[in-house]
Amino acid sequence: MKPLLPSIIFIIMSLSILTGCNHDQYNVAVFELDGKPVQEIYEKAEKEFKDKDYGAAINTYVALYSLYPFSHHAASARLKIIRCYYKQAKMEEVIQAADKFIQRYPHHQEVDMALYLKGKAYLYKNFNSTLRTLTKYKIIQQWLQVDLAQLDVSTLSQAKQCFMEFSKFFPNSIYKAKVDKKMEQLQNLLAGHEYNIATYYFEKKAYLAAFKRASEVIAQYPETHLLSKAKALKQKAAEKLGINDITAQQ
Repeated sequence: MKPLLPSIIFIIMSLSILTGCNHDQYNVAVFELDGKPVQEIYEKAEKEFKDKDYGAAINTYVALYSLYPFSHHAASARLKIIRCYYKQAKMEEVIQAADKFIQRYPHHQEVDMALYLKGKAYLYKNFNSTLRTLTKYKIIQQWLQVDLAQLDVSTLSQAKQCFMEFSKFFPNSIYKAKVDKKMEQLQNLLAGHEYNIATYYFEKKAYLAAFKRASEVIAQYPETHLLSKAKALKQKAAEKLGINDITAQQ
């Protein structure tokens, strides 16, 4: 029987390269679980996940796919890691783990979940964790608009891109209805961002800039609930600019 130590050392070195953090926890998990059956390790990780001990679950899942990279549990472990990070509200880690999963298992039966969670991570990346835990869309919608100026709009655009890809490649997914709701939310958030900027310009008497921003809302987000307000603001800006027929300027 060949000694296991060289193999363990190789695994640990690989983990250091792949994970970039939490080396000690991963290393301990590998040493503790080495030699145990893959099913036993998987059940341990599943129990930790069920008990909401997400940090421990991540360590065990990482050890699983490191010790048994070609087992049928390896892909499931990587997918569960994405969910663990999401439960911890670690959105950057969700995005990174989802990217790795999608690249490694592009034809996996649950790759749609990875892309869905990646899109949600971009959407919620800059929200306070307390807001993230409120799952009722109608409850948080007003709060999101209040904090709109603090949002990183680039992450919203990335979320939109993820959800557009999702709708294109997974039209029959069980997550499709949820993605559609998130797209509606994104449209309103992005429209709200543009509308707030238009309002800001109008208040600063930069009427041409306000006119153009309001026009963007009308053109890019025709289904937003802010459409009537954008049209009204555009009309007011047009009047300040001395434009009578605003339809000619659209």
